[in-house]
Amino acid sequence: MNNQSNPSERTDSRLECLQVWGGNGAANTTVSTAGLDVWLYSKPFGDDPSGGDVYYLSSCSSGRITRFALADVCGHGRPVAELATRLRKLMQRHIDHIDQDRLVRSVNREFVSLGDARTFATGIIATFFIPTSALTLTNAGHPPPLRYDIQEGMWRNIETPQVEATPSNIPLGVFDSSGFSQNRLSLRTGDLVLCFTDGLYEAVGADGEMLGSDGLRRLLDQIGPTEPQQLISALVKRVKALSPQNLSEDDVSILLLRPHGETVPLRNTVLAPVRYLAKRFRKAPTSVELPNGPSLRQGEEV
Repeated sequence: MNNQSNPSERTDSRLECLQVWGGNGAANTTVSTAGLDVWLYSKPFGDDPSGGDVYYLSSCSSGRITRFALADVCGHGRPVAELATRLRKLMQRHIDHIDQDRLVRSVNREFVSLGDARTFATGIIATFFIPTSALTLTNAGHPPPLRYDIQEGMWRNIETPQVEATPSNIPLGVFDSSGFSQNRLSLRTGDLVLCFTDGLYEAVGADGEMLGSDGLRRLLDQIGPTEPQQLISALVKRVKALSPQNLSEDDVSILLLRPHGETVPLRNTVLAPVRYLAKRFRKAPTSVELPNGPSLRQGEEV
């Protein structure tokens, strides 16, 4: 599960159908899917090989559904490993489901079932469906993601809609009866969505005040969106330059995604049932190793 690569070293790979990739270790990685380019930077606190930030990316049996999860778990060590394992299995179980509501509720129940009130996680779970270019996003007590709208030419917060259930949209693993809303966004080719853990959100500016969404948007405006493959590294450098303590006192993970307009070949859709059945009857998952990085794990029956 752990990625023990140096986060300054970038690796690139393609996520194929029915693969789940991720972990809770250091990473500086580019992963593309049928519909998205995804850039991920993750650095555990104190250069440990693994930390409290957990990330996963999956692609369904036809390649039409890309899903990602980014969670900031309270704590380190064994509790994080347990939650990461459960999250990976649930990502595998729901890999072909367009509606992510069942996945989110299942993740919350699994985390609650650990029975430790000190173990919980803020998180973002999102699903991108290629045929409609729609991103469905659930925010469980996590810092609000940012979206760059290529037509407007500006960054905006992605707000979390409220639901009638009480409590709602709170961290995963706190209450079994929590309700979670879904925010549906229509993305254009070239739009950007930036998600991050509080290690970035709570960094401070030159005035000693927390950056938050406003401060991060100002930095992103200075960087510009024209070279997204360089955006995360440029953002990290600027945040570190503001204060020597920034990004050094907590885990930090940053995930950037961009729709690239690619469509799914008809062949993929036709072969999807065959891939799904093969997954169900396969005795052991296969994996594709990323150089200096975590494996791309094939979906397995759980």
